[in-house]
Parts: sequence; C-alpha cells; structure tokens
Amino acid sequence: MDKIFEVNGQRSKYPLDLPLCKDDGQMEDYYLVSGDTKDKITLADMVNNQVKIIDAEIVAKMKKLNSEASCGNSNRHASSGDYAIHEATGVDNVVFACGFQSIIKSSVGTWISLCEYKENETRCCVPHFIKSAQIGNPEYVDADGQILCENEYYILHNREFHKAINADGLLLLKKKVRKIGDIVIHKCHTLGDAAKKVFIAQSDSITAHGKTVKQAVYDLEFKLLKDYPVEEHVERVKQQGFVSRVDYRLITRACFEGIDMFREEHGIIDDKIELPKLFEILDDNRFGAKKFKELLMTGTDQ
Repeated sequence: MDKIFEVNGQRSKYPLDLPLCKDDGQMEDYYLVSGDTKDKITLADMVNNQVKIIDAEIVAKMKKLNSEASCGNSNRHASSGDYAIHEATGVDNVVFACGFQSIIKSSVGTWISLCEYKENETRCCVPHFIKSAQIGNPEYVDADGQILCENEYYILHNREFHKAINADGLLLLKKKVRKIGDIVIHKCHTLGDAAKKVFIAQSDSITAHGKTVKQAVYDLEFKLLKDYPVEEHVERVKQQGFVSRVDYRLITRACFEGIDMFREEHGIIDDKIELPKLFEILDDNRFGAKKFKELLMTGTDQ
C-alpha cells in the first residue's frame, strides 16, 4: 500500500508537495495515512520519506532505460539540521537538505532539494519555500540563468538557486571568479536583504576574506606565511632590502588596521618601502615599531 501524507486536510503521495507552514508562519501538523490509520509525524520524517520516494522512482527509471544499471553507486543524503554541508559524488545521487542555510554540491544527474526560511511574526525562522532541481539538466537554472553545474555548492536564496562558497567561517553567494597569478578571487555577496560585497582570496584550501581584493590577498599572503619562524622572515627582509605590508605584520604581528594607520600618517602609498627609509620614520613604539627595529638590527627576538 502506498504511503499517503496529509497536511491541513490535503493529501499527497509526495510529502513536500504539501504546505509546510500556515499563512502566519506557524508550523503545520504532518500525518502519515495508511488505510484507516493516521499517525502524526515530524518535518524530518516528511523529508526522509520524500527522499526515499524520489530515490525509488529514479532507480526504477534507470532499470527501465538500461537493464545493466544499478543503484550501487547512488548516494542518498538527507538532513534537517541547520547549516548542513552536503557533498556527494558518484552516479544518480539524491540529496535533500531542509535545514536553515544549508548547501549542496554534487555530480551531474543528481537531484537536489533545498529549503529557504523566513521570519514569522514572532521573529522565529520557519521554512517557507522548497525547491528541487537536477544538476546538469537544462530545464533547471540558477538565479543568473545558468544551468546548475557539478563541483559547485548551491544554496536557496530568494526562491532561486545561487552558487555559494563557505570560506573563513562565512557562507556567501558567489557571483564572479577570476585569477590573479596562482590566487583565485571570488567576488561574493552576503546573505540577507542588505547584501554587502565581500572578496575571498583562495590558494588551494587556504582562504581569506576582505572588503576589497587587495585586503583579501594581503590576509591570504599572511596566512600562507604566518607559520614560518620569525627569524626566517627577518633574514628574508634583510636580504631583499625592503619591507612590505605583509612582511611587517609577519615580523611584528601588528594588525593591518594599525599598519594602515601608520602608512596614512606618513604618506606611504606604495606597498613596499626600503628599510633605511622605514627606519627613519619608525620614531615611536606604536604598531610594533620597537620590536621591528630590534629584530632587524640583531636578527633575534630580544
């Protein structure tokens, strides 16, 4: 006997075809109907049943089209927790993430479903829209009109699929990508109605963010070099004869805000300054000046 799901008097074989919440944003009651029996179930149960139904239909369709096909490589992922990150490889996956601000990445042919939330009258986040699509299928496009592609994370925002990036503890909408040498630059927007521009600089698995490309790249360079001993940075700066913004922070651990304040006070425009000139203007102990002079004169941390 097929499972039948009921919400507010409406019934369907597919649980997520039914309304998830009332007009005022309050959650509905969900029921599983079997014959004369009607059992109350949770939202997570609705999601898991939807995944099982879709998965079974896909497998049946594969067997009909190709008798040698099997579901051995298929993955079935489902979650109801917030901020879930799904990544599925293989053939003919089914992935559903119904938690708040969840993201999915998978291969061509995968069916994905995501849920979007909004605040109700009591300022609680409740689900208000669910959308499904198949990766690589021309019938399904993202907010920019592009076919959903593999190896990209997607999030549901304003009822549309958007490419997403999870970097530096930030979940962002990815708008454009370009390269500066070996560094990948992601132009992103924050989530929410008052979207702000953020840039992510990436080298392999290391990322850094900033309000500008330059700021993101500076922070990335710092992260890539910060674990080297200070003595190595001191010797390198001595040999090259100049110091950059990143070099100064690596040696003194002064913050970029303080370094930029010092540069502005002394009218330093270029990113690099020759050591003799820098020594002339390091006239106080702010922003790690004393430590920098001691290290560059002796080569050791006194």
